[in-house]
Amino acid sequence: MKWRLRSSREKLVPAAICRSAGVDRGDLGGLGFGLRHLGRSNPGPKSIHSIAAAIVLAIVLTFGGCAGGRYGNIFPDGQTTQDFDSFKIDPGMNYYYSGPDLFPNALIGLKKEYILDNNLWKPINPTPASFRDMILHMQEKARDYREFQHGFLMYDDLGKPIGVWYSILKARTVVKMGEGNKVVVYTPDLMIYQSGGGNAIADVPEKK
Repeated sequence: MKWRLRSSREKLVPAAICRSAGVDRGDLGGLGFGLRHLGRSNPGPKSIHSIAAAIVLAIVLTFGGCAGGRYGNIFPDGQTTQDFDSFKIDPGMNYYYSGPDLFPNALIGLKKEYILDNNLWKPINPTPASFRDMILHMQEKARDYREFQHGFLMYDDLGKPIGVWYSILKARTVVKMGEGNKVVVYTPDLMIYQSGGGNAIADVPEKK
């Protein structure tokens, strides 16, 4: 699957943005999304900032792939946001969270054919009631800092969807494909709500 990183007007992100981040636009390869992925065909004034933030976030999140190796991608997705907001549990996924038990910093679902190769995530076996309570507490915590939770789709290095992510826009991560069906998903900063998150991508190991 071939992706191109586009802006809300379906134009390629300017090369100057990539240069400012120290990468070549061509290195972004299979990355990209349009407004349709956010589920808003006609965004209002209040949503413009969120859309712009989502675009910037996607650029930042995907720079991990520029370091070489088998890195996946993560993109904002309107349907995924709706699924989490409606407390929908996918029986084909295993769920994990990072951060406080009451209001996690991030919540992910990984398709059951994949193994999460990172013990920093806490596994959960959600029931409709516990899943609802966790998401409502996450949303309440976000509102305390004038933030909103958003859903994202996670892809492997070949563009195949492997799971979902739910957090505020400031969270940052890297999706790294391991041997076989193993996946490493970096956890966001532990103080994500207060500090705005740490740059986990800076910790991506160099290609050997």
